[in-house]
Amino acid sequence: DDAPAEPRLTFHWNDPVGNTFLGRLVHRAPQAEVDAGWLGFAIYDTPFKGVPTGSDNLMVGSQAIIGHVGTDQVSKYVLAGKREGPGGVERMEESFQSLVPSGTSVRQFTGGDGHVTTILTFEKLLMENDSAEILIETKGK
Repeated sequence: DDAPAEPRLTFHWNDPVGNTFLGRLVHRAPQAEVDAGWLGFAIYDTPFKGVPTGSDNLMVGSQAIIGHVGTDQVSKYVLAGKREGPGGVERMEESFQSLVPSGTSVRQFTGGDGHVTTILTFEKLLMENDSAEILIETKGK
């Protein structure tokens, strides 16, 4: 049996077509007690030197794509801090929500073996009209 005993997270992507990037994040948990309530993919563009520690704020200032299980809501967020809410993880204003609606979803299901799989799918423009956008480069750098 190749089923994981611990939760696993895998990221899949398609090579960009034109100005569109399609990503899929898959979380597989051995039982419901450790399933995902949300999944997210963050984009960070500042080089880091040294060895990161748990106290580093590496993602603060970046942007994320987050999907909430049970709502099927997938949106872009700004990571202004470590906590959810004002000054922390905040949903970006509607004018910055540039994900392709038909290409976004978050789904969760339980297999016959009891494992819970959560899948976040999103389609994002590589180049946007927003000068503050953190770019995903075509070559993934």
